[in-house]
Amino acid sequence: MQSDAEAKCKDFIGQPVMFELIELIREHLTRSNLPTDQCAVCLYGFREGDEFTKTECYHYFHSHCLAAHVAAAERYYREEQEKLPQWQQDTTNKFQAICPVCRESINCDVESLWSAPPPIDVEAATDFSVTAELRELQKHMAALYLRQQQRGGIIDLEAEGVKMLVRTEDDPAAAAEEVSPPGTSLNTYSNTTMQSVTQVHSKQSTHQSQNHHHSQYQSRQMQHNHGHNNHNHGHRHRGRGRAHYRRHFDKVRQTESTPR
Repeated sequence: MQSDAEAKCKDFIGQPVMFELIELIREHLTRSNLPTDQCAVCLYGFREGDEFTKTECYHYFHSHCLAAHVAAAERYYREEQEKLPQWQQDTTNKFQAICPVCRESINCDVESLWSAPPPIDVEAATDFSVTAELRELQKHMAALYLRQQQRGGIIDLEAEGVKMLVRTEDDPAAAAEEVSPPGTSLNTYSNTTMQSVTQVHSKQSTHQSQNHHHSQYQSRQMQHNHGHNNHNHGHRHRGRGRAHYRRHFDKVRQTESTPR
């Protein structure tokens, strides 16, 4: 351990080395020089005789398990790239392996990792079989699923996916009469909104027209009343023509000619 620590210090001359020394001592203090945690890929621990590797982010994996993980990730990456159109495929962007724990980029030789034997616990593991306890748990979970589904706690993804679709038939007339359920079609919402706006404009136009007719009626009524007043005024002064004024002048003359 001392020789490894001295070599580590020489490698990090002029750089912080405290964290590297702590990790080095921790590796040597583990029991039988084996990691005490579990492999994040197979979920089994490390036994004497297992070949394991440590990534740059200080996570331990069985060499065989890490090779399987990287190979599966690379295969999935290529399949996704093949699904893209030709103009979207980026040949310059190569596959980069990542850590299964922290998702940091790692560099590893997959071929050398594949040469390691599988973990001992994986090889000694028995085949999976459904036990009575597991069957009882399945029944309980099935009853819980139905209870949640009846109360609306589970969303049917298949039903939600086709809710926005419009069903078409061979008959064009029947297809034209097909109407989507309320609240699920944008066209229905648009038509309803346009009808509401049209009704509001129609009511406003009717109200304005009624106000206009009412104003015209009031104007005509005022003209009629004014003409009626003039007509009454003419009737009031009817008969006071030339004869009336002549008699008035005669009275004035008689008054002036009468000696005082």
